[in-house]
Amino acid sequence: MSIKQNGGVFGRNPTFNDVTIEGQLTFDGDIDINSDLKIDGNLIVDGTSTLDGATSVTGGNFYVSNGSVSTAGVLVDANGATLSFTRNTTSYIRNNAAGGQLTFTTNGNSAASVLNLGTTGNVTVGTGNLVIGTSGKGIDFSATAGTGTSELLDDYEEGTWTPTLVGAVSAGSYSVAVEDSSCKYTKVGRQVTVTGRFTITVSSAGSNYAKIGGLPFATSATNAMAGAVRTKGIGLAAGTVSLCILNSTSGSATYFGIGQSIDNAASVFLDIAGISSTDQISMTLTYFI
Repeated sequence: MSIKQNGGVFGRNPTFNDVTIEGQLTFDGDIDINSDLKIDGNLIVDGTSTLDGATSVTGGNFYVSNGSVSTAGVLVDANGATLSFTRNTTSYIRNNAAGGQLTFTTNGNSAASVLNLGTTGNVTVGTGNLVIGTSGKGIDFSATAGTGTSELLDDYEEGTWTPTLVGAVSAGSYSVAVEDSSCKYTKVGRQVTVTGRFTITVSSAGSNYAKIGGLPFATSATNAMAGAVRTKGIGLAAGTVSLCILNSTSGSATYFGIGQSIDNAASVFLDIAGISSTDQISMTLTYFI
């Protein structure tokens, strides 16, 4: 190793001015640098390095490691093109300046990245799911301003529901058998859509209109809902020209009724007395919670 320097003091606590080092310089203790440090090769620090100024590395790579360049924890390559955070030579966070993207991986393979922040601002989840960890948080669409009261998509859910059937005044005893696993629901934000096809068995008859319950979520206080229904075998009121879904209460509820549109008359609820064993109901319903 050769040292070229202009001025300074050698001794127990030396000072140097404009020093050029050709080769490798090793410090066993701490080094304090109060000005800029320019290094044309590699800088390996086994102890603590405190820099009050800037550090410029040209012509080589910058590593932060446990003493071995091959297992560097942080690497900035000579061209400044790549910044990577590694463990045991495997890169887990990597910035590729050639593409300008930041990649998070689980095995060091950028082709199988877990998360990628692209040059155009797109975020790509390579494996796994995007998990919203706090209730009430979600995807905010407020950048596309509209006239709605909320532009936050905070929930998505799929599942099954189990319908029930009772009379509005006298419940009676009815069992419901779901056909072909058809009773499913999808919830997007506050909107819920349910579908179903089920066959009914009557043990004892109820009275008044038929209440179909078991909705996966209670309706909103306004109880707004819409849908379509088809029946098989059920005795309908004379003059019925169509069937529809009707909200059967003025407040929040987990049930609904079936409306019969009568020719030249107002809609009426389906009377549960018209339902017999082996009758069938197929329906779809959308409502807000």
